[in-house]
Amino acid sequence: MKTLLTIAAAAAFAAGAAFAQPTELTFVELDVNEDGQLSIEEVQAVAPNVTQEDFDAFDADGDGFLQEPEFDTWLAVYAGSQNDDPDGDDGDDPMEG
Repeated sequence: MKTLLTIAAAAAFAAGAAFAQPTELTFVELDVNEDGQLSIEEVQAVAPNVTQEDFDAFDADGDGFLQEPEFDTWLAVYAGSQNDDPDGDDGDDPMEG
């Protein structure tokens, strides 16, 4: 059940977390204190829209931090959601026909 919840939450998290170039970010770059895990503050530094609930959805072991595999899962889900709109356009540009 937790896996199903995590997948559902992952989709919501991916939709709400706006990174400028998420596929170019690395775990090491986000881990500013170099402790081998990401806090919500480290994530929010580059994705301010991420809520605690969003963050917790990817914290598979529930320790309050994202380890690299948990981050990789988020990144894969986020990148996949971006492929749904390959040109990066959300379709609401009034200048497009």
